Amino acid sequence: MLVLSDLAEMWRHPIEGEALVAAKGGKEIARLCTSVWDCEKARPYLPSVQNQMGTQLSHKYSIPRLQAAGQKHWFDGALLTHPRQDLTDLFDQYYQEALAAGYRLENYAIEPFGPFPKKSQANYTGNDVTRVRKQKSWVSRTWKDIKESVRGQ
Repeated sequence: MLVLSDLAEMWRHPIEGEALVAAKGGKEIARLCTSVWDCEKARPYLPSVQNQMGTQLSHKYSIPRLQAAGQKHWFDGALLTHPRQDLTDLFDQYYQEALAAGYRLENYAIEPFGPFPKKSQANYTGNDVTRVRKQKSWVSRTWKDIKESVRGQ
């Protein structure tokens, strides 16, 4: 069990030298069940995990499954290619391994309570994390600059 004082102590825990993680244990073995990471030091060693709604790895399985059951998925926008093929491949591998080991999605299904009201993402085109935005026209940029200067920004 963690309490607020534990969290405060962990937040302030020093990570000295070139270490990226502070965890229980010693030099021979680290127990990572509770650990503190120095994200700034770790960033150069870790691949990006940035994601967005249209690139979620489970969509290609969940959307058709729900459609076959007469249900709608919460995401109704365009499916986008995930920017990291290695993660897509790993997800697919683990998904197939789980099915081969006897895990079935039907075993985890819940009884629907009713419709799920939500905003549509049908016109969602992605975000700056994984999609390069087209530069707006000179007129649009100039008009935006004029509006911002009038507002005093």
